[in-house]
Amino acid sequence: MGIRLDYPLFSLAFLCPNIMLNFAVLIGIYSYFVFLIGILKLLRYEIILFSSVTFAVLAVFLIIINCKKIQFRKFRFRLSPIELAIGILLLVLAIVNLIGALGPEISYDALWYHLTLPKLYLQKGQIYHISGNLLYYGAMPRLVEMLYVAPLALTNEIGAKVIHFLFGILTTLTIIFYGKRYFNLKVALIAALIFYSNLVVAWQSTTADIDLGRTFFEVLAFFFFLNWWKTRRDRELIKSGLLTGLALSTKYLAFGSIGILALLVFIFAKKQKILKPVIFILPAIFVALPWFVSSIVNTGNPIYPLFSGILSQWHNFVFRGFLNFFIDFFRLSNLPTDWVSPISPIYLILLPLTIFPLLKFPVVRVVGIYCFLAYVYWFLTPRTGGTRFILPYLPIFSLFVASIFAVNIKRLKIFQTVSLFAIIFLTFGHLAIRLYINAKNLPVILGKESKHEFLVNNLDFTNAFYDTDHYFERQIKSSDLVYIIGGQNLYYVNFPFTHESFGENVKYNYIFTQYKELPGNFGNAKLIYQNPKTYVKLYKLD
Repeated sequence: MGIRLDYPLFSLAFLCPNIMLNFAVLIGIYSYFVFLIGILKLLRYEIILFSSVTFAVLAVFLIIINCKKIQFRKFRFRLSPIELAIGILLLVLAIVNLIGALGPEISYDALWYHLTLPKLYLQKGQIYHISGNLLYYGAMPRLVEMLYVAPLALTNEIGAKVIHFLFGILTTLTIIFYGKRYFNLKVALIAALIFYSNLVVAWQSTTADIDLGRTFFEVLAFFFFLNWWKTRRDRELIKSGLLTGLALSTKYLAFGSIGILALLVFIFAKKQKILKPVIFILPAIFVALPWFVSSIVNTGNPIYPLFSGILSQWHNFVFRGFLNFFIDFFRLSNLPTDWVSPISPIYLILLPLTIFPLLKFPVVRVVGIYCFLAYVYWFLTPRTGGTRFILPYLPIFSLFVASIFAVNIKRLKIFQTVSLFAIIFLTFGHLAIRLYINAKNLPVILGKESKHEFLVNNLDFTNAFYDTDHYFERQIKSSDLVYIIGGQNLYYVNFPFTHESFGENVKYNYIFTQYKELPGNFGNAKLIYQNPKTYVKLYKLD
């Protein structure tokens, strides 16, 4: 006995095949629009407000148009108790993640460059190249960072965190829709739960990073590849290429995803085996081309900082040995560190059972090959991002292992039942962990603690700056300029500054050092302030 659901908005996520594609394209267009007005030195409040409202109206219009195309009376269905329970769990996970997203930003990469770059652009009213070895990411693709310009201009960094949180929601809805299309609703919901309950997904949902943006584009790209595999219509291949281009416009690591999907196209093309991958690759490169052009204009290297010598050896691709190929998969699931959240061990647990859907369903064999190639690629990538770098492939990994619930074999039932309880048990465990971590945001969300108090108590001052005692707020005027030596994550610097790495030939009247001592060539600088908590010293020039 199930529960009947007749609500159009609930049905929309399952029944509209193009709405996620429309959202992805609209997001890409908006991001490029911000990039364009930034290059034209038009990053002004009123222009950003008008364009943001316009694109928001277009998004609502897309939903209305797609709603009108659906005859909802045909799509009334019943949820089984287990499907309803999974739906409730997904909702609770989203609420817990939203609690984390609504707190002030303390994440390393977000404070280093994901938020700092848009903030600097807004201060100058334009997008410009920032030289040096601190913000070298400013020459890389920045599609998601362009989305953060509006919330930083109109509200604050929490708006940017919510945008990244919403990418996680869109990805989960995409898994549900396509899982239902290729399997059934139960498989789709289980796959969505496996994905969204991952600690790495929960962690990323609470930061203003970019990895969930890339994940959304890549999971859509794969599903449109599946559409091509099923229908052999080239337009599906073009859509997949366009979406992969949006992923590449978010992060260079998506080059590997282009290679993976192009190889799959070559393998499964029944004819024109050379032409079909080209049909996929060209749209991907075309979409990302503006970032390569911008990079070559500013640095002379279309994929800067790659091959520029600025990155350490830790960023190199390397083969870690045949045995580690298996060991690292186990480590992904079981060995978190202080900077990496592990993926769920459910992938390791269910992997042996996937032999049954592999034998029964051709689509699972396609999904399985993709997962294998994705893991090989992750295994070869630099480990600077840990589980974040495998995150874009976790939606398909989740669908792959969830496919065991599509097999109707009597002797498999007991394994399916035990596996489902294991998934739910792990979900509650991960939910408890994230609730404990995110609980520190509740006082500031509820107004019982100020943002200032929160940052003083929670920010890691071994890598970030914050004006804990308001000294800089009182001392530095808008007409002053502070020359920063050292320092790393400078998003919360709220006074005029230039950094030693920028190489700007400007006149400054203060010197700020963090994690570094003042060089000897500044002999006329007088120490006027120091803070042992933030490792900061401030000097004034005579």
